[in-house]
Amino acid sequence: MVVSWIWILGMSSTFNIEFNFVNIVITTFIFGLGDDFSIFVTDGLLNRYKFRKDNLKSYQAAIILSALTVIVGTGVLYFAKHPAIHSIAALSVIGITCILLISFLVQPFIFKLFVERRIKNGHNPISFLQLFMSVFCFTYFIVGCLTFYPVLLLISLFPAPVKIKRKAVNFIVSKFSASVLYSGIHVKKKFYNLDQLDFKKPSIIIANHSSFLDIMIMLMLNRKVIIMAKDWVYRSPLFGLVVRYVGYIFSEDGTEDNITNIKAKMDEGYSIMIFRKARVHLMEILIAFIKEPFILQKN
Repeated sequence: MVVSWIWILGMSSTFNIEFNFVNIVITTFIFGLGDDFSIFVTDGLLNRYKFRKDNLKSYQAAIILSALTVIVGTGVLYFAKHPAIHSIAALSVIGITCILLISFLVQPFIFKLFVERRIKNGHNPISFLQLFMSVFCFTYFIVGCLTFYPVLLLISLFPAPVKIKRKAVNFIVSKFSASVLYSGIHVKKKFYNLDQLDFKKPSIIIANHSSFLDIMIMLMLNRKVIIMAKDWVYRSPLFGLVVRYVGYIFSEDGTEDNITNIKAKMDEGYSIMIFRKARVHLMEILIAFIKEPFILQKN
């Protein structure tokens, strides 16, 4: 109904149809049919989803008959000479048409997108709370990334050695990653076997990479973690500048350069996080370290 009203107001503005008190009262009763339309369509979609009983077409046929009755019954008032009656007819026809289109097109599309398609792909349906929190968390992440630009500018201008400034940025990145993870208050967090991760000595940590949150989790664990980044991460307009300033390992540089950069970072006390899906010759990097003492941690 919210989408319907927005659509109706937009159409009214397009055709320069003004709202007045009489319009609002009468058309509100007429648009109450939109509640019934949405309930019928939802019931049909749920029956098809839960019981594999497709009676949606029957509901749609009833909705079309109801909509046509209102359009014809109020549409004839469009020819009235009184401007108030004329506008009521115009708004009623536009409103019912918008509600009809939303019930037949938008509502089934949303249901298919957030429920049926996800079930087909082996995922759980997305609830409204999950959708809202996802939008909130991504918005928080984007705003935080954009905030890094002025912060990074101030840090870069600060009169201190580059290594110290990079450590400060790494510390901020680690805390920001933790805040992004905990911004999803609707998700319960549990950590296991953290005692097996030893950051006292530089390590090569190999982790799975099943979602974007894996990066946030690994960065929040310790401020002295450097990630091997792909090309799109290295050049991202959101966080690419921070990635390059801190000195993340660029996987596209090739194995030899990667090994040199990894050794340099480990000499500074950093642990290197390599995801299994990274486009890099992982085995060649590991073999290069076999001849030297190093710690290999696997998550």
